[in-house]
Amino acid sequence: SPSPSPSPSPSPSPGPSPSPSPNPDPSPNQNPAAEPGPTGTQDAEGITASESPRPLAEREPCGGSSRFDHLDFIPHDVRLALWLDLSDPTLREATTRLETWARSGNHLAPTDLLALRSVAFELAIVRSTLAKLPVRPTHAIKLTRISGESAWVFPAMCKPGQWKSLWESRGVDFTPHLRGRIGRARRPQAFAVVVTDAGQLLLSSPQQAVDTLRWITQTTPPLASRSSRPGPTLQKLAPAPIRGTVRGVGPSADATPRAPETAIRVTSTTVERSAP
Repeated sequence: SPSPSPSPSPSPSPGPSPSPSPNPDPSPNQNPAAEPGPTGTQDAEGITASESPRPLAEREPCGGSSRFDHLDFIPHDVRLALWLDLSDPTLREATTRLETWARSGNHLAPTDLLALRSVAFELAIVRSTLAKLPVRPTHAIKLTRISGESAWVFPAMCKPGQWKSLWESRGVDFTPHLRGRIGRARRPQAFAVVVTDAGQLLLSSPQQAVDTLRWITQTTPPLASRSSRPGPTLQKLAPAPIRGTVRGVGPSADATPRAPETAIRVTSTTVERSAP
């Protein structure tokens, strides 16, 4: 008799039909990975209507270094140059040590001792002035001229236009001058704000702002050799919260400076004085 035909194997049951995708494929103009932006209508610079406009340097942080890469900009006719590391946690103690040292005896000329004794006081005002800004310089240099004028110099952290935007939003109006801009505060303050065309920030007395800009941006006379400027001497000193040079003054009528004759290095515990 014929053998029974094998029974067919059961066909696999069909799986569940795929559910439709909740989101259609993005159009070419859509970016699925983009993060949601801020609420409000954006203008061309990305500022929403619900936000108040911020200065340029706050929207686009300055990209310059907060440290001095070199000190060749220091003029040749400087009597006192102090290089301060604002990031050093012992700077406050170092300024106190320097003030005590300057009061303790006749180490230097009276004019220089007076300038050294005022560093701690001036630094407190400088910090208060810079606290208004979103940028924080690491280095600062205080310069005192043979004729007695002084200024604080900070690295070119921002471009001139960025500095201008930052300060104008804080009540300082600028006037263009040769090789830079002079800022005048709408309310009285201890320092005038000066910005060089190279981007350096200067703080000086309001009465000396124009002269300070001319002084810092002057070209070195051909007869003033590199060795007659304090920058190279400062850079040879070992790192410390405060490094400085005090220069002698010649007997000529125009008080021509001689080569650097005294170098000082100040820490929280000691003041080292040496001939460079």
